[in-house]
Amino acid sequence: MNFKAANLQDASFIGTDLNRANLQNANLSRARLVQTLLEGADLTRATLTGACVEDWGISNTTQLIEIDCNYIFLKYPERERRPADPDKNFERGEFAKLAQKIPNTVDLIFKDGIDWETFLKTFQELRVESDTEELPVIQTIENKGDGAFVIRVKVSEKIDEAEYERKFWQKYKPMLDSKDKEIELLSEQKNFYSEEIKNIREERNWIRKDNTRLIGVVETMAEKEGTKFDLRSATFGGGFSGRDQIGGGGFAGRDQIGGTFNDYSTNPEAKQNLVEVAQEIQQLLKQLEQSNSTETTVGQMAVAAQAIEIVENNPTLKQRVIGVLRSAGTEAFKEALDNPVANVLVAAFQGWIER
Repeated sequence: MNFKAANLQDASFIGTDLNRANLQNANLSRARLVQTLLEGADLTRATLTGACVEDWGISNTTQLIEIDCNYIFLKYPERERRPADPDKNFERGEFAKLAQKIPNTVDLIFKDGIDWETFLKTFQELRVESDTEELPVIQTIENKGDGAFVIRVKVSEKIDEAEYERKFWQKYKPMLDSKDKEIELLSEQKNFYSEEIKNIREERNWIRKDNTRLIGVVETMAEKEGTKFDLRSATFGGGFSGRDQIGGGGFAGRDQIGGTFNDYSTNPEAKQNLVEVAQEIQQLLKQLEQSNSTETTVGQMAVAAQAIEIVENNPTLKQRVIGVLRSAGTEAFKEALDNPVANVLVAAFQGWIER
């Protein structure tokens, strides 16, 4: 059948076999494509704004290239609008990515990539705020190529899908903007400290060339030839501290160089809790990785999302996780987990404390 460039506005094709039909440049605005068979059909550059596509029969052989479509309806008559937000229309190319839409879900479209940490934090906040017994769950994560992702979230029938979508973007975008500003600030600080480091290096090179000062240092070292350090109670955090046994003078660690550290020597229980909780989470991740490969970003996010949901539904484990975060901190927890999804996972856990 050849409907190329045909004006088919408001046409009813309920239950019609249009397999392999030529619908290039056809105007199908407000057409009823309910249970319409379209395998092998060519809808290149067709107009589908306002069409109802409930149970239409498309497949990977259906050509949906450069479709002109502001919105569609998933249910007949004119129900379940997509995008769910009545104030929003599809952007160019979005319709084809949503062609095989599943009812009772909200499609979150990320055209220019996704910040997974911010996404999971937003998703978790909406789960906490949900007042329905059936909590939203991530149904599918689709990588559409060119950095585009479509995440389908299954929601309860009691949830207003348009409101859920609106709330998500109202949370996600400000978080992302704040993160971008923080990165910009860190970049500025990096430039500043790079200049400081350059100055320090120049000063160090000058000192090394100062033979007089070098001779003085050697003489001082000779005078203190017998100096020893008692390291029996020393603690190390990337730097050094000790106690000079001679006359109270000498090296006292005042110019310690290194990072911060958690000293578990006075709190072995905190260390034990960190180890036990980390091992339990690691075991959970290993189980989830059996059905989701973590070699891809999509697989990692699927594992992280499932792990967060399982921990959240286990009040005892959730409280232990919160306790470890408070006593050991996020960096120690990430290091103990030693897993590709550790950063995203711990960021979501941290959200429980911040609420």
